[in-house]
Amino acid sequence: KGATIRRLLERYIQDKEMKKIITILLCLLCLVGCTDKNTPTPKPSEEPNTQDLFHNDLEEMGQKYLKKLKEFEPRPKNIENTKDNERFAKWEKDVFLDTMNADYLSMHFTVIDYRSLGIKKPELTLGNISYDNSADIKEYESQLSELLSFEYKELSYRQQYDYDAMEYSLYETLASLAYDKFNLIFNEANGIFGNLITNFSEFRFDDKETIDDYLTLLKDFDRYLEDATKYATKQAEEGIALTDSGLDETINYIKRFLSKRDDNELITSFTLGIKDINLSLEERMAYYAENERILKEEVFPASEKLIEDLEALRGKSLLKDEEASAYNYSKGYGEILMLTKASSNLAIEDIIENVENALFFEILNARSVIDNDTDTLYEELVNNPDKYSFLSKDLDETLNYLKEKLNGTYPSSEGMEFIASPLDETVASDSILAYYVTSPIDVPYNVIRTNPSSLSDDRIEMYSTLAHEGFPGHLYQNCYYNSLKPSYLRSIIDFIGYTEGFAMKASGDAFMFSDIENEGLKRLLSINSSYGYYLQSIADLGINGLGWNKDKVKEVMSGFGLDEDATESIYEACIKNPGLIVPYGAGLSFFVNYEEDTMTKMGDDFDPISYHEKLMENGPLPFILLKDAINELYVDKEVE
Repeated sequence: KGATIRRLLERYIQDKEMKKIITILLCLLCLVGCTDKNTPTPKPSEEPNTQDLFHNDLEEMGQKYLKKLKEFEPRPKNIENTKDNERFAKWEKDVFLDTMNADYLSMHFTVIDYRSLGIKKPELTLGNISYDNSADIKEYESQLSELLSFEYKELSYRQQYDYDAMEYSLYETLASLAYDKFNLIFNEANGIFGNLITNFSEFRFDDKETIDDYLTLLKDFDRYLEDATKYATKQAEEGIALTDSGLDETINYIKRFLSKRDDNELITSFTLGIKDINLSLEERMAYYAENERILKEEVFPASEKLIEDLEALRGKSLLKDEEASAYNYSKGYGEILMLTKASSNLAIEDIIENVENALFFEILNARSVIDNDTDTLYEELVNNPDKYSFLSKDLDETLNYLKEKLNGTYPSSEGMEFIASPLDETVASDSILAYYVTSPIDVPYNVIRTNPSSLSDDRIEMYSTLAHEGFPGHLYQNCYYNSLKPSYLRSIIDFIGYTEGFAMKASGDAFMFSDIENEGLKRLLSINSSYGYYLQSIADLGINGLGWNKDKVKEVMSGFGLDEDATESIYEACIKNPGLIVPYGAGLSFFVNYEEDTMTKMGDDFDPISYHEKLMENGPLPFILLKDAINELYVDKEVE
C-alpha cells in the first residue's frame, strides 16, 4: 500500500531466448500464408492441475464480486451533457481527499502542493501490513454503496465514464481483497522490498519539509519490514510461501542492494535529490550525515535480518517450483489476478483467443510487406546502428526524436517535458528494463529511469523501451489525460492492462514512424517488440488462470514455433511472477484488435489523431469500457 510508482517493462525471458525471436518470427511469416485463419491454435485438453490444499474464509465474497465484475456492462452515455453534477463532483473530491489523507507515500507521489488541495498531511509512516483486511473491505464496500446511490442519467458525459470506471475498479478491488492472502509480498520482481527501495530512490524533494519527511520514513524501514516478515510468516503457516528458487531471487536482490555501503544508491540519490534545495552548508552536511547514519545503523541491518527471516521460510511452500501457479493456490485467486492484469472481464479462454487473433493479424500485416531485402536490412541495422538517426545512444536525444515524430499520428506532444537518467545497477532488478515515475497530478514532473545492465548496448531495444516509457507511451498518455483536467479521483484510478497495452502499442508504432524506409523492416521490428509478450501472456493466462501444466504449455507454445528451452524459460517466469506479462501481451492485443476493427468500419473516415484522442480522453479504462468509447467514433459511419 502506498507504493504508487509504476515499475515497468519487465524482461519476459532470458537474453538468450530474446535472440531467437527474429529467427522464429521469420519462419512464422513464411508459414502463415499456408495457415487457415479459422484453424484454432493447438489447445491443451481442459484438465486443470489444481490442488485443494488451501482454505479461504473469504471465498464466498470473492466469488460474489467476481460475478459482478464478469457481468459488468457499459451503460448508454449522454455525450451531449457537459454539465457536471455538483453532488457527484463533491463525492469524487471527498473520496480523493480520504485516499490522500490515509497514506503519506500515496499523497507524496500524487501531489506536490497538498495544502492547496485541502489534503491533511498523513501520518509519517510507511503504512501497515495486516493479515486481517476486513477494515479495507468495509471501506470499499461503503464506497461502492455510495457510488451506486447516484442517478446515472443525472451525470455529465465525463462523470458517467468516471462512475463506470470507479464501479468496475471497486469490483476488481473487492474481489482481489478476498484472495489477498495468496499474494506473495516478497516476490523479487514486484515485491515489498524492491518497491521500498524504488520509493526512496525516486522520492521527490521539494523543500526542507520533504527532506525531514523522507528521513522520518527511512527510520520506519525496519518496523515496516518486520511487519511484512510477520505477514509472510503467517502465510507460510498455511503453506503459502515463495518456492526456494523464488526465495533465491529475492535474497540475491537484497544482497545486491547491500553490496554497496558508502556509495549506496540511497546515499547518491539523496545527495542528488536535495542539491537544489536552499540550505546552508551546515544544514546540508547535517542532512547527508543523518541519511547515512540511518542507512548504516537501521536500514542495512534490517535488510540483513530480512535475509535471515526469508531463509527461515525456505521449504515452507506446499507447492513445488513447477506447481506454484496462482491457480494452484486458488482457482478464484488465479482468475481475479488474470482479469485484473488484463483489465478485462472476458472469460480467460476468450482473452487468450483475443491475444492469438492479434498475433495472427500482426504476422499477416508483416508478411504482406516483408521482401527479400528485409533480413539483410535487419542485420545491417543491428551491426551498423549509426546509419539510422533514430538509434541514438543518448536518452534525451532518443526521447526528443520520439516526441517530435509522433505528431501526425498522435495528438500534439507540445509542452510535455521530462527527465531521463540511468539507475544504479545495485538497485536495478534484473526483470526491469526501465520505468516511468508517474507525474504528480497538480504539477507536471515526469521522470524516466533506465536499467543500464539490462538495456546494455542494444539500441533497438533502447528505442523501443523509451517509446514504451516516454513518447508515445506512459509519459505521453499520462500527460495528455492530465491536460484535460479530469477529476482528481479519476486521475488515480488505474487499469494496468490499458496502461501497459497502450505503451506496448506505442513501442510498435514508434518503429512505424521512424526514419526506416523499408516497410517490411518497420513491420518486422514492430512485431518483434511484441511477439514474446504475446506468447508469454498466453502461457501466463493458461498457467495461472486455467491451471495448465508444463506439458500443456509445451503443446501450445510448439504451435508458435518455440522449442523446449524457450518454453521452459517462459513456464518458469510465469510461475515465479504470475500475471507479470499479461498486461503487456493481453493489453496490447485489445488495442490491436480494436484498431483493426475501427479502421475496417470507418474506412476512409478513419483519422489516426482522432482515434488516439478517443483512446485517451477518458483516461485508463477496462477494455469493455474502452470499446464502448471507441464505438462513439463510428456510430453513424459503419461500413458494411
